Amino acid sequence: MKVVGAGQLGHDARNAIHYVLDLPAIDAITIGMTSRQQVDENVGWVEEHTSVLA
Repeated sequence: MKVVGAGQLGHDARNAIHYVLDLPAIDAITIGMTSRQQVDENVGWVEEHTSVLA
């Protein structure tokens, strides 16, 4: 699933990532990144989400 595409949450990567990770049928996601800062932010949001579930 392309998480931060042209959908309704395309402007809000954090909430888009959290929304998709909450879907029960998702096994993998892809997130396009163009800078180290974007990588760090996206990894942080995934880690933030998974720590809430633990």
